[in-house]
Amino acid sequence: MTIHIKKIVLLSLVTSSLLVANDKPMSLGLAMAYMNNIVELPSQQYNQIRKNNDYMKANVDALYSSTYMITNLSAAYVYNDVVGIHAAIPMLSNDVTEKSGVGDAMVAASLNLQYFIDEEGIYSSVVGFRYTFDNGEYVDGLGSGSTAFSIFWDASGELGKGFDGYGSVMWTYYSDKVNGRTLGDEDTGWIGLKHKCLLNDKIDTNLKLNWQTQFSTSTTDGYNIVDATLQWESDKLLKHIPMKVGIKIPIWDSSEVKNEFSVFVGIGGTF
Repeated sequence: MTIHIKKIVLLSLVTSSLLVANDKPMSLGLAMAYMNNIVELPSQQYNQIRKNNDYMKANVDALYSSTYMITNLSAAYVYNDVVGIHAAIPMLSNDVTEKSGVGDAMVAASLNLQYFIDEEGIYSSVVGFRYTFDNGEYVDGLGSGSTAFSIFWDASGELGKGFDGYGSVMWTYYSDKVNGRTLGDEDTGWIGLKHKCLLNDKIDTNLKLNWQTQFSTSTTDGYNIVDATLQWESDKLLKHIPMKVGIKIPIWDSSEVKNEFSVFVGIGGTF
């Protein structure tokens, strides 16, 4: 009976996407924000690397919507479960401007605070610094047009009974001007809940609910978005090579440029 109820809930979430269709394209900010959510948070990367007794994790993730196709190459290196180095290079295709190219790459360093509290804890708490390059062409809709410096904190871990939680806050300062406009600083935060359901021995089915908000002191608008993600993942089909595929279902947004229904795939490895 429980399995049937879960199937009904998942089907309802999928069909609800038909009710939020819109005729406005998704902005680059929203597209990259969701890509950043598909790629694991630094604390989640710590947990996955530590689980396999490895030091490095690399991922290739692809997100496709009616506006953007993004392929993101990312890597994380953890030394002694404490200090981490993270990097990502996105490749974008913007269907509105009909332009493709490299987006804004980033590098980050993080410190796993949980290591100093409880080495065997079921969650991780990470603080770090991130620098974003202005590789992407702003006029082509592939980048922000500015270098940026960010300070972030995030935490994630098991809540029990198949539930995992995660949350993050980040302050970003954009250093350059775009079209004569100073971008200024920006605050971003998100919180989410993931539940494992409909399991078998090889593949996990995960249902995620995610709320993300952004506030900017510049003339650019912030946003609030709520999404549901239905994701199938496995790290058992191929040893040390986690794979995932899923759909992102927009539930609500408050921005002038709308959030979009998207599909994504990803494959990675720990070493």
